[in-house]
Amino acid sequence: MPGISPHVARFARWVRDAGFRVYMPSLFGTDGDVPDAETASGVFRRACVSAEFRALGGGSSSPVSNWLRALARLAHGESGGPGVATSR
Repeated sequence: MPGISPHVARFARWVRDAGFRVYMPSLFGTDGDVPDAETASGVFRRACVSAEFRALGGGSSSPVSNWLRALARLAHGESGGPGVATSR
C-alpha cells in the first residue's frame, strides 16, 4: 500500500511460485506507481487506514472491511484447505 507497486507484484509472484495462492486487493492508491513519502502519506490520510484495520480486527462493518471479509471467504472456498493463508 498504497497501490500495488512493481515491487509488491514481484513479491506476490515469488509467493505464488513457492506454491501459495495469492490475492492482491488494491484498496488505496494507484497500481503500478511507486509513490514518494508525501504522496503515500496523503493516500493514507484520505483512506483512514487505521480505522479500516480497527473495523476489520474488531468485527465492525465498513466498505473496506466488508470487501476484505468477502475476499477471505472466496479465498477460503477456492483453496479447499482449513482456512485462508494455507498452501496448495
